[in-house]
Amino acid sequence: MGRSSVAPLPEDLPRAPGIQAGPTVLRRVAAAAADFARRRLGFALLVLLSITFLTFSGLEMSRGEALGPAAVHGAQMTVRYLAGLARGDLGVSTSVRPRLAVPVAEVVAEAFPKSAGLLGASLCIAVVVGVLLGSLAARRRHSSLSIGFLVLSLLGVSLPSFFTALLLQMGVIAFVRTFGRQLVPVGGFGWDAHIVLPALVLAARPIAQIFRVTQVSLATVLDEDYIRTGLAKGLPPRTLMVRHVYPNVAVPVLTTIGLSLRFSLVSLPVVELFFSWPGAGFNLLRAIARKDDALAVALILCFGLLFMVVNLLLEAAYRRLDPRLQEAGEGAARIASVGWREAARTAFRDLRFLLVESRLGRWLRRKPARSPEDAARTAALRDLVRRQAAASHVPDVSAAARRRERAQAWLRMTLGNPPFLLGSVILGLLVAVAVGAPHLVPHSPYQTEGLRVVNGEMQVPPFPPSGEHPWGTDVMGRDILALVFAGTQRTLALAVFVVLARVTLGAVLGMVAGWFAGSWVDRLFLSLA
Repeated sequence: MGRSSVAPLPEDLPRAPGIQAGPTVLRRVAAAAADFARRRLGFALLVLLSITFLTFSGLEMSRGEALGPAAVHGAQMTVRYLAGLARGDLGVSTSVRPRLAVPVAEVVAEAFPKSAGLLGASLCIAVVVGVLLGSLAARRRHSSLSIGFLVLSLLGVSLPSFFTALLLQMGVIAFVRTFGRQLVPVGGFGWDAHIVLPALVLAARPIAQIFRVTQVSLATVLDEDYIRTGLAKGLPPRTLMVRHVYPNVAVPVLTTIGLSLRFSLVSLPVVELFFSWPGAGFNLLRAIARKDDALAVALILCFGLLFMVVNLLLEAAYRRLDPRLQEAGEGAARIASVGWREAARTAFRDLRFLLVESRLGRWLRRKPARSPEDAARTAALRDLVRRQAAASHVPDVSAAARRRERAQAWLRMTLGNPPFLLGSVILGLLVAVAVGAPHLVPHSPYQTEGLRVVNGEMQVPPFPPSGEHPWGTDVMGRDILALVFAGTQRTLALAVFVVLARVTLGAVLGMVAGWFAGSWVDRLFLSLA
């Protein structure tokens, strides 16, 4: 056969839709990779740099140094640490083996996987148990069973990790003494039954948080109109739950999982210390106690990197589950188009109008406008209120009937709400203890008692419970009941201060992050949270 006579295709022949040239695809992939490196990796490096500086400064302040010298020392050590990191040298650790310097990289490579496995096991337990219990409580939200779930969730959130660990260890020891059989080990490392107790302790608080969020979110979705419409049209309940209910609940549950990881990281060192789990948290406490700054900084950087990776995965999952979140970058695009100063000025003006100029009713008619723009907004709002009032055709109800309806609604929300009553009783008891602590016990928490003679017999503290000391004393002769009341008073005062600070600062940062949604400001605040 001869050579084919088919003519070559012309260069300007239109291509099929969706088919692109190789170099164009490569350029787009390279541009996407460069954008990812610029936005994500650059921001991650900035956060890790801040963590390094704050860790060095905080360690120096914990040893009695003032803020200024500690910050200078932190900056100097950060520069040295980065210089060594650029050479691939993380330093040496002197806290792992006495009188022997061990490379930090070896310690991290050995300890961090143990902590990561423990965290993964605890989060798996928390997600499974929390979602199942939350779903059950949401479906039976109108029954008395919800009160029991509420009490369990309050216990899970309120009990400290060290106290939960102590209770579990005492329970296992009591079981062994009673039945002569050991359920699980109470300490030590192993990827078998040794992981049960530390994983349960780490999962206690996340279980309570995931349970509450799942219950509230699922109950809210189940009361929506489209759920009742789907059931009325004959849609199977299983299909309705899988296709419509669970996707709407997934975003807040995933957010709670991310927050639970943060609380688990905080409790990890204490849990590992209690159960002798030789992970990153255990080595971190030992490094801080023995002034091994190189190992402490490396472990904290590993924790920060883990948290950022989890946040990145959760953000990707959000966008897959909720298409509305794919437009989260509109805030950054708006800021880039109008400029930072104009965006900040507009945000402040809108916030001022929201807080100052948007009162309804009588106050709107009395309050004078502060500028022509605000006057136009106020006039438009007044017109909208008048039109809505005219279109609503609300019947004339007497003042007595309105007061009666408000009283009935208040009774339903208070006396008819068992969770509210239970929380109010607990809060009232705590406030009574905090306020009346000095008057409820006859002893001062600072008063010590040494050697004393009773019926010709010398006794030394700790003294057993008696009429003088209902709960006994400690080894220094201080009344335990007075110590408990004084500690409760200080803890509640600190808790009130922390809550007020979190609400105030969180509201301000949340509004700023919401306005600059999708920008580096939003990601910075998310990482700091």
